[in-house]
Amino acid sequence: MTGITDAQIADSIKAGKYRLYDVYGRITEYDPSTGKVKTFLEGGPFFITSPTAAAYPSRHLGNPDGLSFMYVDGKSYMIIQEDLNGRTFGRVPSELNISNGSICEMFLLDMSISNPKIDDLFKIAAIPAGAEITGGVALDDNTLLFNSQHPATSNPFPYNHSLTIAMTGFRKALVTSTNDDKVNANLAFEVYPNPASRELKLNKTTDVAIYNATGNRVMVSRNSNIVNISNLESGIYYVVDANNNTVKLVVE
Repeated sequence: MTGITDAQIADSIKAGKYRLYDVYGRITEYDPSTGKVKTFLEGGPFFITSPTAAAYPSRHLGNPDGLSFMYVDGKSYMIIQEDLNGRTFGRVPSELNISNGSICEMFLLDMSISNPKIDDLFKIAAIPAGAEITGGVALDDNTLLFNSQHPATSNPFPYNHSLTIAMTGFRKALVTSTNDDKVNANLAFEVYPNPASRELKLNKTTDVAIYNATGNRVMVSRNSNIVNISNLESGIYYVVDANNNTVKLVVE
């Protein structure tokens, strides 16, 4: 675990404070042939003390108690569903407290990744305040069903009602986001230069959204053929036009 030594862990256990430091938990892996348990994925950074709002990470897990799998284009993805995020033991800084309850999220994890980290998670859903995500099940390689259960009654209609959601389009979305050849095969939409650093030109005027490698949308530009990308950090991105054509972009 990062950010803490074995001696500090031992001291915290003796002092009865270990749960306070372990604010995000983890997904564990059990081997029935050996009876051994090991950490598969840490839920977030490991803090010596309860995190402040300034240090609170943008990507982490909260009570990941629903795990299932879906298979798309021959690849396996873990579906991680969050239960209600607790308030005790510093799991949410007091200054970030939401009056009508926590907001739970759902993630996909590409199971071909060795030693996965929290940044490898691909967020696919966030549900109304106070609800938990549960019952996630793939009908096939394109459609996922999940439940938004017991949201806060103070939410505006219809977000104060439990419901079952059908999310579809995975076959296209996951294949194009993980297969570089297929991403850039559609020449109806092109961007240049690529790699780029300051300015990105499009071969047509369109609305575009730019996503980072973990699936978070980082920029939107409307009715444009030139996009200023000088505020993007170096790395891999995906540019999606109004017709859902996708191009991989390298930012230097």
